[in-house]
Amino acid sequence: FFIWAVAIFKNKKKCNLPFMVFFLITHYYCLIMGAGLIRMFIAIPIVFLSLNSLWEKNAKKFLFIILIASFFHVSALVLLLLIPFSLKKYNFSAHWKAYLMILCVIIPFLFQIISKFAIQLFGQRYEGYSVIGTLYVSIGDFDILPIWGICLYYYIKSEKEENERFKIYLVLLSLTMIFSIVSSMVSLGRVVYYTNLGILLF
Repeated sequence: FFIWAVAIFKNKKKCNLPFMVFFLITHYYCLIMGAGLIRMFIAIPIVFLSLNSLWEKNAKKFLFIILIASFFHVSALVLLLLIPFSLKKYNFSAHWKAYLMILCVIIPFLFQIISKFAIQLFGQRYEGYSVIGTLYVSIGDFDILPIWGICLYYYIKSEKEENERFKIYLVLLSLTMIFSIVSSMVSLGRVVYYTNLGILLF
């Protein structure tokens, strides 16, 4: 909880504090701790700390923090998909819609590659993640869509300074939906716990 406290303090100006505490206790604590995902519960607030680096355009800091989080749970590396937004030289956030379209195509193949080749490196305990099923879409995959819509509204209404942050929030929430859909094929759906951090910020 100390890491969560630091992460909340760092982002206190970007979020609704009572809602953040409520969401932490209900969503993260009950679901993750209840499932025995202690290492992931430690990795998530570290990832939370890294998000500031995206709108600060500090790629080295973002990469460093994500790597630290991956020492606790390797699934944190999925946030490296956001590293283009941390590049100071390029205004990548201006093309966030096109990037999301590309991710929609890439992520299913990326999950299959991870399932088929990378999972084997972690031993028999993770054999269940190496099974590739059939891709299908359900209504439950879009349960975050109302929140995405609210975030889109604030993105449209926001000033230029905040506009960059809302783009990243929208990308995070969009990734939650993409991961949910792809997890029907490859059992790596737990990575949505990282992208759900977008709910806490806007």
